[in-house]
Amino acid sequence: MLFRSAVVINMNRKKISKDDILFISIVSGITSAILMFFLIGIPTAVIESGKFTRMIPANGLDAFFLLSTSILFGIFFGTGVYIRLLKGFKHNIKKGFGGAIVSYFAVSCPTCISFLVAIFGAAFMMIYYDPISPFLGFFSVGLIGFAINNNIKIIKGECKTCKI
Repeated sequence: MLFRSAVVINMNRKKISKDDILFISIVSGITSAILMFFLIGIPTAVIESGKFTRMIPANGLDAFFLLSTSILFGIFFGTGVYIRLLKGFKHNIKKGFGGAIVSYFAVSCPTCISFLVAIFGAAFMMIYYDPISPFLGFFSVGLIGFAINNNIKIIKGECKTCKI
């Protein structure tokens, strides 16, 4: 939605001040961080909603990965909006959104991911998937951090492969 509005603003060639662009970027980053926190936290039952319970209780790492990936995704999304509005450059968003998807699997209960349980079985998920879920969390944090680094390079003009 925000990227669509950014396209409309750039196509109409309306002059937006840098302060307005910065404000829009900050608001979109905060909004996306809050949305990601709830869109991942509620279905994985890290945030208790009363609709269902986790078979395996959430631990501190689940809460850490949920909070850290939400904050990092907000920074990623905000810098992406800033790039789009200020420079009119469509940057690659696959790494940031990929990190968000991986973070869902990092904080999920191993027996609650029904399609993986259907494929591999509950015993496999408990024996093999549960121990690697923290590594998935660290991978998601790293992936989103790498995407933020790319966005910062684009903003500073240090990206040698980007054609702006």
